[in-house]
Amino acid sequence: NFTVTLQPIDVSGNRIGSYEDSRTGQLVVQVTQKNDNKPKPVNPNATSTFSVVQFGHFKLTDQQLNYVDVDSDFSSGQLLYTIYSGLKYGTLLLNGRPVRQFLQSDLNTNGITYQHTASKNVLPDFMGYYVSDENPANHFYSLLTFDIVPMSMTIRGEVLQVIEGKQRMITVEHLNVSSNLKPFFSRHVVFVLASLPANGQILVRGQALPLSGNFSLEEAESGDVVYLHDGSDTITDVLAVVPQYLGKIFLQHSIKILVQAVDDTPPVIHKQQGMAVDDGSVTRIESDILSAHDDEVDSHDVVFMLEQQPRSGVVLRAGKTTRSFTQYDLDQGLIDYQHILGSHYYDSLIFSVTDGTNSIPNITLDIVIYPRV
Repeated sequence: NFTVTLQPIDVSGNRIGSYEDSRTGQLVVQVTQKNDNKPKPVNPNATSTFSVVQFGHFKLTDQQLNYVDVDSDFSSGQLLYTIYSGLKYGTLLLNGRPVRQFLQSDLNTNGITYQHTASKNVLPDFMGYYVSDENPANHFYSLLTFDIVPMSMTIRGEVLQVIEGKQRMITVEHLNVSSNLKPFFSRHVVFVLASLPANGQILVRGQALPLSGNFSLEEAESGDVVYLHDGSDTITDVLAVVPQYLGKIFLQHSIKILVQAVDDTPPVIHKQQGMAVDDGSVTRIESDILSAHDDEVDSHDVVFMLEQQPRSGVVLRAGKTTRSFTQYDLDQGLIDYQHILGSHYYDSLIFSVTDGTNSIPNITLDIVIYPRV
């Protein structure tokens, strides 16, 4: 933009007329800009290496990739990224779809996602790319590196408690999976049965799971996985599983199972054919002569109850007449039979044994009485 003076001239180019005949005005010169500059990164020192957890993803936005076009006639948002090499172990996704080209405006708005796809490989992945404007000759080449961090998985589940002979749902609380992959998909978390439970079985949708069979965390979330106890008199069991994620195998984990016993069996009786006592004496009833045990209750709860009084004597507990006593009393040597002087030289104890739930009636212990000489 500059000032010029105009003065008439003749056909030969000679000025004619006086200076007063000249005119002063402005001549505007417009320069057309040539598109000859390559796109440039906004931050040349920005990192080009990113960490991605195995099977995971990383979102690229204009915070990681941001280029401008110094030629003002072209919008930077229209800069085109083209992938020309790399991405051996992953892929780029735009709105969930694989892409090999995308715009700066895509990075500015939703971002581009790098998704690691190699199931076992944790080698670094590379992405060679160039950025270009409307002039195909204006290319800026660069490289991104994705360091793949191995996925980890830990199970810190709760103890599974089940009633004897019943079933219990195996929930996510019993498994309690944690991982450095966030988020992870429960349908991809699979538990392979490393050994069969000793006292039960695993059911998935009602079907028994065989050795090396598997169920997913998603199935556990849906309530499709249960442990069924076999009803045996056991108090513990173990669920041993090997977790996997998309084929990656982790360390075996064991979930402890506690079985709540159900008193469904009567006590077992152990007794001699009989015992011998002296006429008029007090004789200890030892536990090797008479005893009963029940794996499901304590010895205090195994109770002997006389169904009728002895004919020729009485039963003493700690020196006092009684009609009942426990296995604990026998073990402690507190139970005696006292013969009362008379003409009978044979007696018997007829009693029932109970554990509080189950009973055995009409148990007889014969007693032979030796007369005085």
